[in-house]
Amino acid sequence: MVNKLLLITFSMFLLQACFDSGEGETSGGGLFANHEPVEETTTQTTETTTETTTEPVDTIAPSLSLDPVADVNLANVASYSLGGSCDEAAGTVHVSFGALSTTTSCDGVSWIVTNWDVSAEPDAVSITVSVNLSDAAGNPAVQQTDTAIKDTTIPNITLTTPADGSYINIANDSASFAIAGTCDDASASYDIQIDAASVGSASCDGANLSGSINSAVLSEAAHTIQIIATDTLGNTASSPLNNFTRDITAPIISSVTSSATGVQVETVSVDFSVNFSESVVITSGPRLDIVLDTELVAAYANCAAGSAASATCSYIVDTPLNHYDQNGIVMNSPLDLNTGSITDLAGNVIADLTFSAPDLSAITVNNVYPEFQWQIESSEGAGDWSPVAGAPQAFDFGTPGANVTRTFRVLNHGTAATSANFTFTIANGGGVFSSITDNCSGQIIPINGTCTISIQFKNKKPLGPKSGSYSAQDAAYTNNPGFLLNLSGTSI
Repeated sequence: MVNKLLLITFSMFLLQACFDSGEGETSGGGLFANHEPVEETTTQTTETTTETTTEPVDTIAPSLSLDPVADVNLANVASYSLGGSCDEAAGTVHVSFGALSTTTSCDGVSWIVTNWDVSAEPDAVSITVSVNLSDAAGNPAVQQTDTAIKDTTIPNITLTTPADGSYINIANDSASFAIAGTCDDASASYDIQIDAASVGSASCDGANLSGSINSAVLSEAAHTIQIIATDTLGNTASSPLNNFTRDITAPIISSVTSSATGVQVETVSVDFSVNFSESVVITSGPRLDIVLDTELVAAYANCAAGSAASATCSYIVDTPLNHYDQNGIVMNSPLDLNTGSITDLAGNVIADLTFSAPDLSAITVNNVYPEFQWQIESSEGAGDWSPVAGAPQAFDFGTPGANVTRTFRVLNHGTAATSANFTFTIANGGGVFSSITDNCSGQIIPINGTCTISIQFKNKKPLGPKSGSYSAQDAAYTNNPGFLLNLSGTSI
């Protein structure tokens, strides 16, 4: 208002000056040719100061930008972050992620959204992210947009080979031991980890997992294996942790022992322990070869099936009969598998069946019934041996009137060698019968073998008939019917 008053006052001043100088009085139509002279008027203007407020007109839009957006995975779905630049201080920035929206403020330089939970937006390969900002005058910034991938589904993976609790053994140990399993994401990467350390990668065709490891570099010990899957957006999943053991050492026989001693007769089981270098699995069949002096049928100690670090192998004496050995049995190496099998827990087959045979000389066997026959010559020294008559056999010295000695021969006509003790028994007339020489007692008599005993009849008082007996007894048996030699004679 002050400026306008000054302008009017100055214009009137100029007009007044023109009139005062006469320039306004012209005959040719000057400035005031058709006007009456202006009366000089003194105008007193009182200067007045007026305060005015001018509201500026704002037509400039604010600036706004959106930084490249991150894709969304399981790791950041609940803490998603966005940001960019802006120049409208205290302006409200409107942000949308698909159907979700939120707001933040501009500080005049930048804007940021942090820890935004966008899990409610469905997974998709292209989700629109938009940002809007308007200034106080309502001028909108140019909308900024981008797209993001949202994938919060982890890969699905299992590991089937090697299975949990399985073994890598001599047969399958390899520089390219096969890894197998199932999977559902062909675009994911699959890291093979043994004992939590990466040793290689596997591939997936969308259904089947395949790969390999060099098992030959692993120690012979227990290990763990796991597959770590990572999809293209960084979602990770782990297969269950499988435990396996690498064992490429075959078991061996460390020793064969037995606590049995003495004479083993019928119905007796003689047990042997076969001890291995590690726990083994035995299927029915393996046996130890027992060697006897006499065995019409081969003798074996059969090993029981089972799983342990030692096996019990039993030799049953009475199956079959006719086993005889009085100077200590012998065991032959190697172990006979006899259609059975022996493996360790890893499946390694025992390769060396040999062993150091134990000293079994203290174990004797006799389940052969004695089969003795008493024989005599037609006359002493004639050499024409024939069975003593009778059943049981009996010999009469007659009435020689003097002391008489006769030699008897004992024939083993049984099915095995045997050892016998011979016992002289007096029925009456003490001291009438006596053994002069005994080449039989305690001796091993082979099949069809013989030994001799000389028996003397003493012609002594009291006079009259005398009787006695001589018997052959195998030490393993208490009853030997039919092996008694009855003796008689008459003192005169």
